[in-house]
Amino acid sequence: MSFSKLRSLSVSNSAINAEFPTTGDILKIDAGKKAHYDVAYMEQNNYAAKKMAKQEARAERGQKRSFHNAVKTFSFLGALAALAGLGIWYASSGPAAPQDDVIAQNGMHWHAQLAIFIDGKEQEIPANIGIGITHNPMHTHDATGEIHLEFSGLVKKDDIKLGKFFALWGKKFSSSCVLDSCAKDEKTVKMLVNGKHSDEFENYIMQDKDKVEIRYE
Repeated sequence: MSFSKLRSLSVSNSAINAEFPTTGDILKIDAGKKAHYDVAYMEQNNYAAKKMAKQEARAERGQKRSFHNAVKTFSFLGALAALAGLGIWYASSGPAAPQDDVIAQNGMHWHAQLAIFIDGKEQEIPANIGIGITHNPMHTHDATGEIHLEFSGLVKKDDIKLGKFFALWGKKFSSSCVLDSCAKDEKTVKMLVNGKHSDEFENYIMQDKDKVEIRYE
């Protein structure tokens, strides 16, 4: 083969090689792509790891807040319990009431019947006197005039005086007035207990099954 043909063939092979990549070129391209993908994968993993770390930190802060709130709540309840215990101790260890002033040591459940007449007309004694936001040991359940004396623990004479019932009711009662009627001219206030006249009026200490009648006439 002549030299000119060989040269022409060599030039053609060079052109072909320039047009089509070699194995080395392909490996270089693949390596570049792999490096690019590796960088993207690492960045994605770093993002996910940072996001998870933030979520864990947020959850940890929430747990700490819940723990501190629980500690505060238990501390508050403990303080209330301590104060309640102190109050009970103080009440139980305080000075004892004089024995002649004590009606009962361990509570009582008595009933007294009350009737009021103004110029001969019987007055209504409402239901639920002493019953409201707090339930007073002295109260009524209906409009029959029956006074309930339902105490627990120590009961003293002052606790069951008739005048205290009128105070709960918000009405006047004394030797000169009953409800809205007060003594004038020849009219007076009289009181009978179990059929007998009594001058104790508001200071009368009610007894179980008493029948108290108050008259203004």
